[in-house]
Amino acid sequence: MLREFFYSHYDKNAKFITRVDRLHTFGQGQPRQVAAIALELAHQPGLVFWIMLEPNSCSVMLLHGPPSPDYDAYLLGLSHVAGEKIPAHRDALLECLNGFIDKGVLIKDDNRLRYSGQAAL
Repeated sequence: MLREFFYSHYDKNAKFITRVDRLHTFGQGQPRQVAAIALELAHQPGLVFWIMLEPNSCSVMLLHGPPSPDYDAYLLGLSHVAGEKIPAHRDALLECLNGFIDKGVLIKDDNRLRYSGQAAL
């Protein structure tokens, strides 16, 4: 799904780094694990799309910060620049990701997406 979105804005030779992690979330009750997908644009290190999957919804976040070879330090150094909680549905995810472009958080430039420098919180 993520790759489908990016390939609709890129040529087919674009490179992405994708990671699937398990995160512990804390809220009411006991901590629980949720699956999270992180996708980084190889041409623009420090721009990460982070999706936390829950049973009926998902949180979509766009994070930005300085790249680091230490993955944990890298994640801690990222700043939240945009995000939404959406239904766990394919169309909602595509609408959310395209919304980052519509809001000016991402700019399509020469068949690539890049961070505009403006947060949409």
